Amino acid sequence: AVLFLMFVLFVISACRVHVRGNTNSAAVNAGMQSRYRAKVFQYFKVGQPRYKLWAPMHLHQKGRVHICGPGMTLFMNWFILLAGVGLWLSILAFIFTMDSLPPNKCMQALHREFPGQVEDEGVNKHLWAALAYLGSTFGSFVFFVTQRKLWTAMTRDTSGEIPIQLYTIEASGFPPNATDKDKLLQFVK
Repeated sequence: AVLFLMFVLFVISACRVHVRGNTNSAAVNAGMQSRYRAKVFQYFKVGQPRYKLWAPMHLHQKGRVHICGPGMTLFMNWFILLAGVGLWLSILAFIFTMDSLPPNKCMQALHREFPGQVEDEGVNKHLWAALAYLGSTFGSFVFFVTQRKLWTAMTRDTSGEIPIQLYTIEASGFPPNATDKDKLLQFVK
């Protein structure tokens, strides 16, 4: 009854807001312009078209420019980790809460707990907790290793730095045999 009342009040409130005219249309227009400017454009293509809604953001493809840099790909992958851990915990909950009651209705009545009856602290709760923690920890570790490999592949550098070609200027005139970073730094100074 309470949920139904909340639903009715929500519908009434939504209808009132929808029927009422915009009191601040300038703010709505400014918000729409800001939303348009916030969309991500393909700055490296002629005409700078927007990315499509189904643009791949979870994986790395060699030669493909990352949408909003490599950090966005790593961030989007967190949703995959959350879904995986949630699925693991849901499967465990389903397995450990399955009724083992007899199919006969009369026999089920004998197995029911009565008010005030202390629930048995069985091994199943401890096993469920252990499997939940171990599975979540293992999944998080695999996720960490996968993310680290993905970051290395995206930046082509094991130090974990952001790819410098996106954030620096091009310099020329260095000695052709200078490949050490320290020697190049001394040459620039």
